[in-house]
Amino acid sequence: MIHVSASQFGTFLDCRYAYSLWRAQTKEEREAATTEPMLRGRAVHEALAAFYRLPPELRQPLAFPDDPAAGKLAKHFNDVFGLDPAVRPTGVEVRLSWSIAPGVELVGVVDGVVVDDAARTISILEHKTASRRPDMRAMTHFTLQPIVYQWLLERLYPGYTVLDITYTALWPA
Repeated sequence: MIHVSASQFGTFLDCRYAYSLWRAQTKEEREAATTEPMLRGRAVHEALAAFYRLPPELRQPLAFPDDPAAGKLAKHFNDVFGLDPAVRPTGVEVRLSWSIAPGVELVGVVDGVVVDDAARTISILEHKTASRRPDMRAMTHFTLQPIVYQWLLERLYPGYTVLDITYTALWPA
């Protein structure tokens, strides 16, 4: 079975050479490769997942009153991601997959999903980090992913409509 993600598809569209280098690596090599931006992204996603897994009454904005530098970062994090303690995701880090051809699955992991069964709607929560401010070429990755997630969710939840996508990004000034 071949698994294709929105990120892989975006890399293919952006630069076929970079995609071919990525495909030449084994899964173990890809998973072992770590860079500072990848580690920062993982840390941010783990913090967001932990925030959303807390009961709403326990969720608080990040604060570090004894550390001005950490406090500044926490304020920026809170402002950028607009963390709303009232949002109650149905799922956090939701794995999606759908067969698009024999032996080929389109896959993805959504940061958060809010399913409203009464209204038959879905809201997507997606948070990104980047090591630098993206240029127009890099925007392929930022725009393709939510479209793929919407497509997958509307197939996995027949009769439901993706109502909105909250998409936030954190990158250096």
